[in-house]
Amino acid sequence: MTQEQRDKITKISKGFAKGFRENFPTIAGSGPFIVDPLSGFLNSMGYENNLTQIPAKDGRPQVLIIQFSDGDIFIPAGSDIGRPDARDWLWTD
Repeated sequence: MTQEQRDKITKISKGFAKGFRENFPTIAGSGPFIVDPLSGFLNSMGYENNLTQIPAKDGRPQVLIIQFSDGDIFIPAGSDIGRPDARDWLWTD
């Protein structure tokens, strides 16, 4: 996936998450409520993906992961991973 495609998906995702801002002011900790429907929304727009997870553990919430058909991984609530270098709207391949 190109950086341009990643940027477009991130922009779409942030716009999608704004609709939940009243109940969830940040994406962190809200994965099941925002990332799950976001995955379906992106699929409907032609961005084929599968939703996977890192299970909740030791006080860290469940982290939902969107994996695209080309193998690129998008973690909207990346800060939930709990590592100092992890941030929200995180991409990896």
